[in-house]
Amino acid sequence: RALASIERVSDDLQEKVEQFEEREDALRERFQEAMG
Repeated sequence: RALASIERVSDDLQEKVEQFEEREDALRERFQEAMG
């Protein structure tokens, strides 16, 4: 049971990381457009 909850936390973390990376990419694009 402990292992299952660890896996769930790991999945949540992975999801947050992916969302963060997508947001970072979008911000970088917007920044480059502003600079360009």
